[in-house]
Amino acid sequence: MSEAEIVGLGCLGGALPDLLRLLKLRHEPLPDYLRRWFFWISLLLLIALGGVVTHYVHPEKAIEAISVGFGAPAILSKLFGHDGDDDGGGPGLRARMHLPSEGLIESLRRWWAR
Repeated sequence: MSEAEIVGLGCLGGALPDLLRLLKLRHEPLPDYLRRWFFWISLLLLIALGGVVTHYVHPEKAIEAISVGFGAPAILSKLFGHDGDDDGGGPGLRARMHLPSEGLIESLRRWWAR
């Protein structure tokens, strides 16, 4: 596979979580967040993140490229999506880094929690 194909599949993987979310809601009215600029900018950033990570990891198979692109935003979601650890054993990344709970981080957190 060429480098462009690998990066393209990584971009597809970066968009996959939102595409799956939209497919799940296909029989319902359009959600309000689709009308907000924050959603579209975040989606573009996640697509780019999937492509960039795939470029550096350089997987050999198409399914691996999609998985790497999908995994990059999922890792960010895991890090910034909630305040506590999964096992409840301590503070989450935001608390450990002493990040403010409002502003961009809070917006990203709410958006990923949907």
